[in-house]
Amino acid sequence: EVLWDQSEYINQSISNLGSTALIAFLLSFLVIYFFLRNIRGSIIMGLAIPISVVATFAVMMLADLTLNIVSMAGLALAIGMLVDNSIVVLENIYRHREAGEPLYESANRGTSEVGMAITASTLTTIGVFLPVLFVPGIAGELFRDMVVTITFSLFASLAIALTLVPMISSRILRTEQEAGKRRFSKFKDRIGRFLENLNRRYGDLLEWSLAHKRTVLLLTAVLFLLSLGLIKFIGGEFLPKTDQGFIAIDISRELGTPLDQTRLTVLELEKIIKEKVPEATHVFSRFGLTEGVAALFGGTGSEAINLRIRLTPMEKRHRSQFEIEDTLRKALDKIPGITYKFTQPGMLSTEREIEIKIFGYNLQKSLKYAKEIEAKMKRIPGLVDIDINMKEGGEELRIIPNRERLSDLKLSPLQVAQVVSNSIQGTVAARYHEAGDEYDIKVRLDKPFRRSKEALKYLMIPTSTGKMVQLQQVAQVVEGEAPTTIYRENQERYVSVGCDLSGIDLTTAVGKIKQIIKSTAIPSDFQVVIGGSAEDQRESFRYITIAFFAAVLLVYMIMASQFESLMDPFIIMFTVPLSIIGVFLALFITGTTLSVMALVGIVMLAGIVVNNGIVMVDYINQLRRQGKPLYEAVVEGGKVRMRPVLMTATTTILGMVPLALELGSGSETWAPLARAVIGGLTTSTFLTLLVIPIMYVIFEQLGEKVRKKFARI
Repeated sequence: EVLWDQSEYINQSISNLGSTALIAFLLSFLVIYFFLRNIRGSIIMGLAIPISVVATFAVMMLADLTLNIVSMAGLALAIGMLVDNSIVVLENIYRHREAGEPLYESANRGTSEVGMAITASTLTTIGVFLPVLFVPGIAGELFRDMVVTITFSLFASLAIALTLVPMISSRILRTEQEAGKRRFSKFKDRIGRFLENLNRRYGDLLEWSLAHKRTVLLLTAVLFLLSLGLIKFIGGEFLPKTDQGFIAIDISRELGTPLDQTRLTVLELEKIIKEKVPEATHVFSRFGLTEGVAALFGGTGSEAINLRIRLTPMEKRHRSQFEIEDTLRKALDKIPGITYKFTQPGMLSTEREIEIKIFGYNLQKSLKYAKEIEAKMKRIPGLVDIDINMKEGGEELRIIPNRERLSDLKLSPLQVAQVVSNSIQGTVAARYHEAGDEYDIKVRLDKPFRRSKEALKYLMIPTSTGKMVQLQQVAQVVEGEAPTTIYRENQERYVSVGCDLSGIDLTTAVGKIKQIIKSTAIPSDFQVVIGGSAEDQRESFRYITIAFFAAVLLVYMIMASQFESLMDPFIIMFTVPLSIIGVFLALFITGTTLSVMALVGIVMLAGIVVNNGIVMVDYINQLRRQGKPLYEAVVEGGKVRMRPVLMTATTTILGMVPLALELGSGSETWAPLARAVIGGLTTSTFLTLLVIPIMYVIFEQLGEKVRKKFARI
């Protein structure tokens, strides 16, 4: 039987992401049809997605990227964004056609009007990913393929929006009036009236907002501050746990437990699994001494037990893998004389969720402090599988050389150690050849003498003069206890207390453990460091935060070069804090913790949310250049651009809904990213339609006052 095949989980995850991308494509198509109510326009839009994806595959092949979980997630996330540029172009072409312009002219003029805006918006979206490529550690490795895939697909979508969409539009695009007899005319008319009514109401709301700027900005600021206050209720973790349908447990009895007793414990464990885990399809148990490759599965003593449980697929279970693990923990706690630890195969890090490392040369003192911390950790609910890495030591014989005596006999400790090693472990003295095969002939002491302290004392050591001396004449042979393993990091010894989490987030757990360390009297010559996933989380959060600010700066620079202005990009950048409101609100409502995935979603938002502002401000500037007054240009620009803003935002939001719903294998990984983007884009879209016009008016009026003041001088 095949017990564990990680390719099954990977294939399921990739298949799930492929299905997610297909659902996102269908939802985007329906959104476009809803707003345009034109089947030909929707088909033109629908072509943009598969052509962009196929073009992306070609570039991925040239870049030696494979279709893996990460790159497929990048495509699934990008599906909703691939039509954004084409939507803006097609909507503008369609608007000119509705105004009565000829087909070719409307395609040419409609594309040229928004060409700069969609180029700037695409470059800003791509620009935010550039700093993510330089994030070091696990987070950087995890997102590299995703970032490159999204970048390639967005470049392809921009090229298609500027070339293929206007070309096809100039040939086949027709308005509803030109189509003559219309299908679903009542339905289309109802949608049309709804959109006209929505546009009118938005115009009224925009005019009211421009008349009550302080009220709107004050309410927005309050919402922003309240959303920041949700952070302490959200909690945090490094990466979301994934249900792989496989449970691995490493169990130990007391050191030196006979194999027969260990076997009885295994039978008891298998009985518990049969009762408590009906979802199990295969149960594999290994116990006792293991060597070679088999030792990779766990401990190597007669007291060691390794259990592996394969579960039914996630879709066919009522309980998650983690709920089943909690049930097993309660049952294992009732078995006396065992310690256990659940492990997650195929994880990016081999360390525990939290690992408190106590560095110090004196291992016994380090162990004492570790036991004190362990006892305090056991009182905190949510900390599970708590154990110390330094296990109870076994008995050993120590040979302590007498250096003065060795010096007199012109012997070195290395020579003595070599003789002892050859006698106990043996050395290959010759090779035996038979029928083309070679066999090593190993020479060493007979078993009774290898295991006898007295026999070891009389081991003969040759000197440089050819004489033989007994080992006890040049060294002491003493009995003692020693740890089975000495752990080192950066050439320093340490003892660690590790734990996993259940029902508590990583950030909260780290806060509680810091209080434990603070309350433990540890001398200054010992150093305590919190490692494991907590350390990975801390480093990743720091670097991604730096990447976020670098992305914001890069987005501003790109927009400044496109607009040839420092003021317009500054106005548009107000969309970024507006998105933060929705991010924390979405995470709080869905019970999602702030992980590395959610942070990358926030970085993505820095490039996505400015697109709406770019499209709006660009058109307002065009109206201003045509000589329209400030307020009139702002209101008209907002009303004209409302439809493409809602279309692009809705397609991106609905394109990520399948990922956010956490459906199928591997979906837990990407759900926080999708939820962060959906929440941030939702609030920023609605607030952008009001706040950005207000900020535009404020800064234009301020600029006018400054210009008049300098004109007098």
